[in-house]
This record gives sequence, structure tokens and C-alpha cells, in this order.
Amino acid sequence: MKWNTEEDRQLFLSIIEASNIKLSTSECENVAAIMKTRLGEQASGLTAIAIKRRFDKIKTMVGSGSSSDDGSPAKKPAKKGPATPRKGKKASKMPEEGGYPSDEAPSKKRKLGAKEEEEGPDYY
Repeated sequence: MKWNTEEDRQLFLSIIEASNIKLSTSECENVAAIMKTRLGEQASGLTAIAIKRRFDKIKTMVGSGSSSDDGSPAKKPAKKGPATPRKGKKASKMPEEGGYPSDEAPSKKRKLGAKEEEEGPDYY
């Protein structure tokens, strides 16, 4: 067998699965220090907690047998809850094509006072 990065990855994932490795805080600190030495600036924000969380995530990934081809965990489908009802769009108040407003009645009626009801509107 000729080894490449994919076979190396599968080897380490298999070792993790078979051995049930657990990392202590001091071991995570050592791993972080080694990675900072090897990676330099790329690992500038790397912490022992980040190592621990990533290792735990990889162990979970191995245990469930789900990983994508690039080594990242497989995406779980997002849970879809009930859709939030939404109001329909309001009609545009822009004039129609000819530049004149439509002849439709307004959507809300104006309340007329008692005098206006008897005599009608006084805009003549």
C-alpha cells in the first residue's frame, strides 16, 4: 500500500476509534505548543481548549461514522421548525404606467363626522 494524506487521515481516525483516547488539559497544552512550533503564525490563536474541543468533535465524528471527504464533519441538516406566518405584501402606492393613480377605492375608509354624513363632504 502506498500512503498518502487520505490514508494517513483514515489511519489516525481508526486509531482514535479503536483506542478511545482521552486527552488531559496538560496534554492539550503540549499539543498546542507543538502545533504552534510547527505551524508558526497559522497557529497564533490556538489554545488547549480549542485542541480539546476539536479532538472531541473528531471523536464524535469517528464514532458516528460521519465525515466528509475533506476531513470536516458532515453537515447535519438544519432542523426546520414551523414556518412563521408572514403578512402579504402591500400594494404599491406608485402611480400606474400612465402616471395617474389607479381608480381603486382606498383600502381604509375615513370616518365621517355627523355633520359630513348629513351634508356630504365639503370639498365642492
